[in-house]
Amino acid sequence: MRRVALPSFTLRAIRARLERIRFTHPEVLLFSTRIGTPHTTNNVRRQLREVMERAGVPDVTPHRFRRTAATAINEIGGLQLASELLGHSDPAITREHYIRRDETVNPATAGYLEQAFGSSVESRGRAGVKGIGIGETRDRGSLDDRIVS
Repeated sequence: MRRVALPSFTLRAIRARLERIRFTHPEVLLFSTRIGTPHTTNNVRRQLREVMERAGVPDVTPHRFRRTAATAINEIGGLQLASELLGHSDPAITREHYIRRDETVNPATAGYLEQAFGSSVESRGRAGVKGIGIGETRDRGSLDDRIVS
């Protein structure tokens, strides 16, 4: 049996759930079907899909929750901790399948590109040259000289 520490917001939700279901015995499931049996994986997916669609949030799956948690833990506590949370024996599995890479590009790059190419592109636009792709001609200004192949 794995033991997982839970954040306070999760504990509050569980306590509220226990009050609603009138928790009376340690063997009672926190989440069960109407007849007290465990939910199947398909039931969990279907119920989650219905709730999220009603909330206007499409395409949410249990796997996406795991990815989100793993990514957050990785960013704050590192890959090893994220891997332990998910129960993976090899952190490479966590990194390859669960950690969402931050694809945000440093905004400073826009300024650098503006410095390097902005004035040449603007002068082309003012000269009425439209539809000419970068590198198509050499007689349209110094922009082509700065393109690295």
